[in-house]
Amino acid sequence: MADYTNISNATLEPNAPLISSTMLALRDNPTAIAEGASGAPRIEESAMAANSIAIDKASVVSAGNSVRFRQDAMRQTGSTSFVTEIDEYIANNGTSVRVSLSHRVATGAINNRQSEVRVLRNDSVLVTWQTTSQTLVDRTIDVTFNRNDRIRIQHRETSGEAGDSIVGNMRFSTTGRSLWPGRAGYV
Repeated sequence: MADYTNISNATLEPNAPLISSTMLALRDNPTAIAEGASGAPRIEESAMAANSIAIDKASVVSAGNSVRFRQDAMRQTGSTSFVTEIDEYIANNGTSVRVSLSHRVATGAINNRQSEVRVLRNDSVLVTWQTTSQTLVDRTIDVTFNRNDRIRIQHRETSGEAGDSIVGNMRFSTTGRSLWPGRAGYV
């Protein structure tokens, strides 16, 4: 792996002597950046074309506490059919991702109203949570996945009264690696 060398502006000023250490840094720094050397600037995901990395080289991720996808907005529904709020395909090679969210029923909801939330991988329900609480209830599950699996978060209100199920603070977290594809919502 090439070492990254910080090149000072003074070294590049007009009439500055051209010395071999500067030339070596100019030669080695692009390689060091591409290899992710210590101290080198990181290549931002938005700078890479969708097909610029072979899919088998996509980073391996596992569940952790570094938020890599977030949808903070509180979403509300009165539907008794499940409403999909998150629908993402994860292109990483991986083992697991932590899915977390908060949900509640609307303030002032009549007794026996329930907010029901479920997390799915592909078309399989992994977990279903219910609450009658009018304050947010936090939920977390570590979801195992294979490359290109589809992860969805859905919710509904079980009695059919308008606007009674609220879900938000939806996040996918890893040990630090980024999630792909890196569209809006990914951090």
